[in-house]
Amino acid sequence: MRLARLIYTSRPTSHFGISEMVDLLEKAQHSNQRNDITGMLAFSNTGFLQVLEGSSERVNALYHRIAIDPRHHQLSLIAFSEASEREFADWSMAALDVVGLDASRRAATLLQYGTSAVFDPFNMSASSALGLMVAWRTELATSSTSQSRTSAS
Repeated sequence: MRLARLIYTSRPTSHFGISEMVDLLEKAQHSNQRNDITGMLAFSNTGFLQVLEGSSERVNALYHRIAIDPRHHQLSLIAFSEASEREFADWSMAALDVVGLDASRRAATLLQYGTSAVFDPFNMSASSALGLMVAWRTELATSSTSQSRTSAS
């Protein structure tokens, strides 16, 4: 089996709230661990951007389940390609609430990888979407390390 990376974007349905997001993430993390899928999800009230990595067969099967999930609409495949290594190997499903980011840092990062300071993954290229997610992965890892140090103090 070949290692693959899939990037997609979608819009949440109007009834998709925080409790549904928590439920979705818990189920995704357990399922992804069982299937050796790693990745990251960035979300806001206007859209999802997700990167999935794993065997091409398992990632493809997961994307087909997402495609029929009523919590998503306007699903758009940004990229599906072979990968030489995982970018998100440490996470079965990392999640980032885009709205929760510091506004100036969020705007600067979005402008670095896109045409606007507004989170709109529907207008991003595959390389820009991956670059954005890798940048946010680094931010998540840094904040997790800082929180661990603070908690241990």
